[in-house]
Amino acid sequence: MKKYIAILLAVVMLFSLAGCKKDKSQEMNTSEGETTVKMDDGSLKIGFILPAESGAPDTEAREDAIRKMQYEAGLNDSQIFINENVSAEACADVISEQVKEGCNLIFACGARYEEATLAAAEEHSDVQFCIEGGKTSIDSELSNVHTFNSKIFEAYYAAGVAAGMEINYLLNIGDVRPEECTIGFVAYKECPETTTCINAFYQGVKRKNSQCTVAVRYVGKRGNYDADGEEARQLVARGTCLMCTYNYTTAVGAVCAENGIPVVGCQNNMINVSPKRSMMSTYTDWSVYYIEAVNSLINGAEIAKDWCGGYKEGAVRLTQINDVHIAKGIAQELVNIEKELKNGKAKIFALDSFKINDVSLDQLVKDDDAFKKYKKYIKNGELKEQSLSSAPIFEHRIDGIQVSTDNFLHQEESEGETEE
Repeated sequence: MKKYIAILLAVVMLFSLAGCKKDKSQEMNTSEGETTVKMDDGSLKIGFILPAESGAPDTEAREDAIRKMQYEAGLNDSQIFINENVSAEACADVISEQVKEGCNLIFACGARYEEATLAAAEEHSDVQFCIEGGKTSIDSELSNVHTFNSKIFEAYYAAGVAAGMEINYLLNIGDVRPEECTIGFVAYKECPETTTCINAFYQGVKRKNSQCTVAVRYVGKRGNYDADGEEARQLVARGTCLMCTYNYTTAVGAVCAENGIPVVGCQNNMINVSPKRSMMSTYTDWSVYYIEAVNSLINGAEIAKDWCGGYKEGAVRLTQINDVHIAKGIAQELVNIEKELKNGKAKIFALDSFKINDVSLDQLVKDDDAFKKYKKYIKNGELKEQSLSSAPIFEHRIDGIQVSTDNFLHQEESEGETEE
């Protein structure tokens, strides 16, 4: 459903600033052969194609980012076009609608839209297209196609450090026994994006607690509340002392609240869902890229062909820390970790800090063809994920992480019937 975004906050400020932005845009010099779109003349129109429905955490995060961009660029509501809950099959038609509306710049916010967007870009050479999570478009010769992504795995690493400290606290007070140090992780599907984040999270955990393991369950679909909750309950039945998630509902948080399990969320602050057990959530602030891309178009500059931002760029972070439920010292430690992430000193995937099937990655790169693609990402003893392209490449789970597929809920039911 198309809708126009209204900025409800600071409306008076927006109109008062519009005049300032107008003067600034009129003073811009344009080089020969380039065109500059003025901020306030209405000629710039921007379309957004979103994968989830209104109210979904990832939709809310993207629309918050759109509001920030709209305010920064001084655009009015009639210059912003949003289509939500768009399937891959419907993408081409939605792009056609947005082009007819006069959109000069279209953000396709999901890799599922890549094929349709590339075809549209070839047809509409006067429109700029930005694809979130695109993999093949980086090699496209089309000058109006761009890819972007975030290094959200950095936030998962920071959250993992906090989780390791939390488990240490639970061990010290006797709420968790050493044999119970398993963390549950619910991910929407198995792919390099989620695997990189699971690996990074576990690397953070191990920085503080070396005895923990991770059990992963894949939902197989995106944004399904019931399915997310089902996999979380399976992990509870299996036995987990803490939970983390990479999906787009609050279901895992709700299950953790019911069962008194600490939880790290994804793209939404789950304190309202689990006020006593939510720790924090990982978060991508897409406004950083939206603003950069829009300003490039406004200033007549080229939009980056392939963009990826992390802590250094301010594109990823952790949401509000729940001071009701975090161990002493976590907040200060996160300040230190985030400083490392910003200045590039945090070696998340240092080669001497993990193995895959009990073999080091540098050895696997030499001996196994399946791992040779990682070679160009290894520098100074570290796998530097997303350093050469915005698309993640780490698709192998590191030792200590196992996929959980057993039906533990069925086992509980069977045991209950036997007891009766």
